[in-house]
Amino acid sequence: YKDGVKIYRFFPLNFYYTYYAQQRSLFIKPFWHLIDLWNPHSYIIIKKILKKEKPDVVHTHNLGGLSASTASAIRFLKIPHIHTLHDYALLSPWSNLLRSGKIIKKFNVFDKICQKIKRHFTNEVDVVIAPSKFVMNMHIKNGFFLNCKKIVLPLGIELPRQNSMEKSYETIDVLYVGQVSEYKGVDILIKAFKEIDLDNAWLHIIGEGADLEKFKRLGANDKRIKFYGFLQHQPLKKLYKKVNLLIVPSICYDNSPTVIYESFS
Repeated sequence: YKDGVKIYRFFPLNFYYTYYAQQRSLFIKPFWHLIDLWNPHSYIIIKKILKKEKPDVVHTHNLGGLSASTASAIRFLKIPHIHTLHDYALLSPWSNLLRSGKIIKKFNVFDKICQKIKRHFTNEVDVVIAPSKFVMNMHIKNGFFLNCKKIVLPLGIELPRQNSMEKSYETIDVLYVGQVSEYKGVDILIKAFKEIDLDNAWLHIIGEGADLEKFKRLGANDKRIKFYGFLQHQPLKKLYKKVNLLIVPSICYDNSPTVIYESFS
């Protein structure tokens, strides 16, 4: 239990756990994805849990690691199923639709095979929720969720109890919050900021990621660029109040990230 919520944790049998995917060779990854299309171990465990708990409804999010067999277990037990989309993992193993640093404009044979299998096992979801029309339409365009109820619902944030404070423009503070990775365009942001010839401009980069150390080196010769790593909620709120500009420089199809809404709050 955590905060009064019962948590089940298990590790679906596969070549590796999803958390370590970036550390695995390109040779082994296709085999991992093949098993992850419909993992029988996940099916057995999840069906067992659902039989024990007898929920009125099941709400799933990213199925990567658990596989589409999760949807099969829910359907077998005839439990209403709500699914929330967060990325494009149903469309391609490259869940942000970036392959070799470029947006996927045409799906390859492997993508199409994965789509066909995943469509088969997710076609009886009762309700699908997406944080933006773009995310929803990308799935509909590729034949997903055609016969279920569809809801576009932006990700929720906690609204402040006080009015927004007046900003100071004696310094120009620019903020980035999110994964510090190439697909988020952080390197592009750093290079662009270094071209700004203003001593009173500052770039604040919040977050962690696979490319953090590389980007620290990229910004090392500019004292105006600050890296904070991960920040808890309260210190981050203070920065939101201070900064003049939030930038989301993603080079992938982002999913309407919460930082956009938080910046308006």
